[in-house]
Amino acid sequence: MNTSMPAGKRILVVEDDPLVSRALALRLAALGYVIAGPVASGEEAVAVAARERPDLVLMDIVLPGGVDGIDAARVILDEQRVPLLYLTAYADEERFARARITAPHAYLIKPCNDRELQLAIELALQRHQHEALLRVEAERQERRIDELAATLSALVEGSTDCIFAKAADGRYLLCNRAFERLLGRQRKDILGRGDADLFPAETAARRRADDQRLMSAAVTETCEEILRAADGGERTYLTTKGCLQLADETVGVFAIARDISERKEAERRLRRLSGFFNAVAQTNQAIMHAESAGTLLVDACRIVVRHGDVDGAWIGLLDADGWIGVVADSGIDAKVPPAGWNRTVRELIHAAASRRPPRGPRGRGRRGRSVRTGVSD
Repeated sequence: MNTSMPAGKRILVVEDDPLVSRALALRLAALGYVIAGPVASGEEAVAVAARERPDLVLMDIVLPGGVDGIDAARVILDEQRVPLLYLTAYADEERFARARITAPHAYLIKPCNDRELQLAIELALQRHQHEALLRVEAERQERRIDELAATLSALVEGSTDCIFAKAADGRYLLCNRAFERLLGRQRKDILGRGDADLFPAETAARRRADDQRLMSAAVTETCEEILRAADGGERTYLTTKGCLQLADETVGVFAIARDISERKEAERRLRRLSGFFNAVAQTNQAIMHAESAGTLLVDACRIVVRHGDVDGAWIGLLDADGWIGVVADSGIDAKVPPAGWNRTVRELIHAAASRRPPRGPRGRGRRGRSVRTGVSD
């Protein structure tokens, strides 16, 4: 037993029998405790407890007046955390049930000897001290959790990446401002809804299938995906998506999506520019090895299509009258024209390049000779 426990500990004694009250005070003083009171009524107990803030309350259940020991204990415990011991000569079930609501540290039946009294008091004080330490630690942990939650919230909200989490049934549980901007919706219109409410049907079905696959396999993946933004344009995102697990249980999915549209466009332009430089170098080689001008022009078109990131290329030459005639092309044989056109793309290109305006009254062209000579009609 911790023999240092009684030193300085103040005990409020609440007992209506003056002989018992006096005896208790003497016995507790002999054990090294400081006595508050004694008091004989519930009203006095509440007042003294509020004034002297005891370390423990030794409360008789049956007290005179309108406030018995249980009612007084309830008021005291509402105002301060203090260990409570009931001391009574009555052990009926009804009183015990009422007393149990106040969560006493012990329930002593009178008469009790000094050893029983001392053990009950010291155990109650130790339990109370332990509970106080647990409360302090719990409060510290709660503050730490609040700080971490605030930090996490600041990171999520401050990120330019789209961040969201969804429940296993597909409902959005969390999202940040970047995701709101992508969808063009406020958070209250996103949370609690599923992809079917926010995306076109085909996109929603694909996203739902991906979520279910990731949850089933319990994996995290990174991939590129194309999403339609609120302005109607398509954006390319580098998305990391995986299982959302709490206490080793899969409860949904999370995702962090970075808009890489500008980067992808820059890469495309760089590839095209590199391709054109490569095409120029390849064309120089073709010039050195060309057998004829005709084969050179065809080879040049093929080189541009192969290295220039284009679907088709053609070369036209001016005739004596200043009109263009297509002399070589590549990559346009299999191109399908828009619906309703009855000519191939090649035929359309040749027709457009060789179309000539009707003759004017003073020369070739809509305005006559003046278009070419600069002399006014």
